Amino acid sequence: AASSAAAAAVAVRREGRRKLRRISVQLVSAYAREALREAAALCGIAIEDGASCQWADFSTHDWDALLEGSDPFRRVSCFYTRAGLVRKAMLSHYLQKRQRQAAKTGANLEVDVLPAGFVVDIQDEEDLGSLRAQLLESARKSPPTPGHPVWVAKASASNRGENLFIAHSVEHVLEAMRPPALEGGIVEWVVQRYIAPPMLIEGRKLHIRAHFVATGCPYCGTARAWLHRKHHAVLVATAPYSGATQDRLEHLTNHCVQVQHPEYDERRQILALDELDGVLGRPGLAALVLGRMQEALAEALAAAAAAPVGFAPLPQCFELLGADFTLEDRGADRPPGVWLLEVNAGPDLEIFGTRLRHRCVELLRDTLRLAVEPYLCEAAPLKFSSDTADCTCASGAAASSAGFVGERCLWAAAPRAASAAEELAGFKRRVGIAGRWARALHEGSGVVVRGPQGMATQ
Repeated sequence: AASSAAAAAVAVRREGRRKLRRISVQLVSAYAREALREAAALCGIAIEDGASCQWADFSTHDWDALLEGSDPFRRVSCFYTRAGLVRKAMLSHYLQKRQRQAAKTGANLEVDVLPAGFVVDIQDEEDLGSLRAQLLESARKSPPTPGHPVWVAKASASNRGENLFIAHSVEHVLEAMRPPALEGGIVEWVVQRYIAPPMLIEGRKLHIRAHFVATGCPYCGTARAWLHRKHHAVLVATAPYSGATQDRLEHLTNHCVQVQHPEYDERRQILALDELDGVLGRPGLAALVLGRMQEALAEALAAAAAAPVGFAPLPQCFELLGADFTLEDRGADRPPGVWLLEVNAGPDLEIFGTRLRHRCVELLRDTLRLAVEPYLCEAAPLKFSSDTADCTCASGAAASSAGFVGERCLWAAAPRAASAAEELAGFKRRVGIAGRWARALHEGSGVVVRGPQGMATQ
């Protein structure tokens, strides 16, 4: 009788855990949605509307349910605050600030992360004049490589190649920026050196879309980020590279731009990073690039996290992010330069296409194993564990078995509070203060209040 009762109790616990192994999925992209469903099935995780763990696009998340804080199993697939990492101007600003602080202490950040450039606000001709002086001085100190573009101007909040201009001279970049800045009202810009000469595949430019996961831990409160070991895409341009033109299809290797070309060929233009060695005939190149990407992302995360107003991972959240890198050709006998271009929230998974779709499914499966599965069946404790070294989230072996670079995480940050609930309460206070400040600023200038600040209470 006792053994029967024990067996029944075990069965009840198993059934309870089975019911908790569920996530809800709300993604606009049919490609991503179906790939995630396959990944969840591989992990034995059911898809169910209303589940406490929600994988969704940022705009469709039930943020009220998260901020309410009443569900100890609540987990969502986006960070509420990550502009410091994914907004081009903010990331550039924080990295430059980190470099200046290191210089003051005599330290030397040996990792070059972003291409050299400037973060500027453009509101009138005077601002354009100031930018002209900065660019001319930069070109005087460091002459550009002949035969290639010199500058790339990017609107800070743009994506999909919008408001991105390639220029061969200072006047060209100013002419390109003038209409969207002065007439379109786009104020915040990043102007960077064009990385030249770029590494080419069959005479065509390329960039790498790397994937990493940032995840909060509701058990010990530590936030960590891990780079995937292999599922990164190499995206190749359709048009041959000459360096002499401003043809977007020659310079911008974004998937959404290249698919518009009538000669686009997925088989030649979407490769896996681990195929790079064979394609270029350079054994060990992919491993070297992976290591350099690890170093650059570690610096970027540390810089963004130094300003919680721009990057604030919560214990209840995780996010799959994309990072774009370009390679500088420094000769066959030297390693290429590996330069971070930007970090993307909600990366487009359709870049894997048809041939590499199985890699997309594996990437999502590995993300579930790392950032979701360990937290589905146990509620967030009343207090964080003080033994962070032995916490599930700290296991490099677990990260490695889930497909990520497990020797060391990209970045880690200790909690600022004693529990997940306290961390959430502190976050809501900071958001409220920022929202009220932004609301007052808008109202004082007669500008219509939009977005989260419009909902902030007085």
